Amino acid sequence: MPVSHLLAFLKVLEKNMHKPVYGYLNNNKLLYAISFGLRNHSNIDANSQFVDNALTSFDQNKYTTRVLLDISKAFSIIDHNSLHRKIDTYGIRGQSVTWFESYYCERKHFTTYQSRNFCLCDISGGVTEGQILIRLLFII
Repeated sequence: MPVSHLLAFLKVLEKNMHKPVYGYLNNNKLLYAISFGLRNHSNIDANSQFVDNALTSFDQNKYTTRVLLDISKAFSIIDHNSLHRKIDTYGIRGQSVTWFESYYCERKHFTTYQSRNFCLCDISGGVTEGQILIRLLFII
């Protein structure tokens, strides 16, 4: 099967896996209600909430502090063992766990240069960016 067809097929599998897992986590209130940029709240919402809270604190003569973190590389450093423990903690069991492990583990990385493949090696951490389940895996 060509890679382009495989990727489309994987997206369908991911969507089918995302719906029940997200539903389970959401229905059992296992997800933080406000995860800016990762759920239905944008970074603009985060700024608006901060300004509102800062003005309220100012009116009450309280201090306001804001910490901004750049998590642009966060997907590439997620530890697979930690992710497995979190999935288990949230009560995801059985074949769902097996599917998730096959999704984020057992991956290999290689470099191709002038039609030659180099460095076929295991990927011990991180999850592939740009896929449907990534946000769900990241927020748990």
